[in-house]
This record gives sequence, structure tokens and C-alpha cells, in this order.
Amino acid sequence: MSLDEFRELFFLLALISIIAIFVHFIYWNILYLYLRKYDPILFKEPYFSTSELSVYRSWPLSLIKATSYILLLTNSRISRKRFSALTESISESKTLIFLCHFWKILLALIIFIVTLCVIWVGIDMAFIEHK
Repeated sequence: MSLDEFRELFFLLALISIIAIFVHFIYWNILYLYLRKYDPILFKEPYFSTSELSVYRSWPLSLIKATSYILLLTNSRISRKRFSALTESISESKTLIFLCHFWKILLALIIFIVTLCVIWVGIDMAFIEHK
């Protein structure tokens, strides 16, 4: 594989990651619309601080609240600390739980692709001679 083909490949990966970020953001907003039903149960103290309650009420910061709900539904270790005082059982459909897991996988994939692109650009700029 020539250097120009390698550059084209990473340019294509960067373009795909930009599109994936946009799709992920839309997907995140759609998930938030479904997860708002947990606001009466979870969006209160002691799960969120007073400042978080005021800040996370409006979009786009409400997506951070949605992320907390996603992590809770997917049984992430990250959410256990925030929702440690939760006594009510949260049961959700397998479809929504799958969609929450898919959100996490898509986010990890985007981070991986963007990291690869940043590393490649750094290597390209530092070590490869440009004409």
C-alpha cells in the first residue's frame, strides 16, 4: 500500500467519523426522548446535586442526564456510584436496553476511529516528508 493510498484511507476514515458523530448525536437525542420517563424517579436529589438539577434541565446539557440513565440501564460501574441510593427497581424492555448498549458501542467506535486519525495525522506531520 502506497503512502497516498494510506492517506486516502485515513481521510475516508475521518470523513466516516464526522458522519458517525452526527448520527450518534441524533441517536443520543432520540434515546433521550425515550429516557425522559425516568425524570420523576431519578432526576432528583440525592442522585443529582442541586446545581446539576438546574443545569441539566435544558438541552443540550440534558443529554448528560440521559447518559447517566443509559449507564444505569446498561449496568455500568460508572452509574453505580451516582445511583447507589436507588431502592426502586428499574425494569426496561430488552429493546431499549439493546439500544443503550448500541449507543455505548457506537461511541467507543467513534472514539477509536478519531484516535486512529489523530495518531495518523501526527505521524504524517512528524515523520513523513511532504512534497
